[in-house]
Amino acid sequence: MAYNEYMDEVKVETTEAPKAEPEKVIPRDDKGHFLPGHGGIPGAGRPKEISITELIKRELKKVPEGQQMSYAEAFVKKILKKAIMDDDGPTQKLLWNYVDGLPKANFGLEVDKESLAELTQFLREVANQKQKDDGTGSTGV
Repeated sequence: MAYNEYMDEVKVETTEAPKAEPEKVIPRDDKGHFLPGHGGIPGAGRPKEISITELIKRELKKVPEGQQMSYAEAFVKKILKKAIMDDDGPTQKLLWNYVDGLPKANFGLEVDKESLAELTQFLREVANQKQKDDGTGSTGV
């Protein structure tokens, strides 16, 4: 399906802006601080708009008229065809990473709780000794 044909089928939903409410007075104490349970600015924060991602997800769920599969199913089939039938290496790698995840780095460093506790104690002793040598006293580390 060509882009123009697709756009002819799509019905764009519009939303009206919310109507402004009368400004509410937020109770404050004599120092100007918000009273408990009345803090913040009402209606503040990120606007509640539909994101591009949400619009795409919504469209991908639709099944075009006269078709048996959704746009999402058709998209997956097309990607698989490109990876397998067209033998496209980068697409194969991308799919593999999505299916199995990227390999985790292993630095060959395994530390159990007992060894970690010993290391922590050793570092505390070294820090305390350094402070004694410098004459700065203990920091409570």
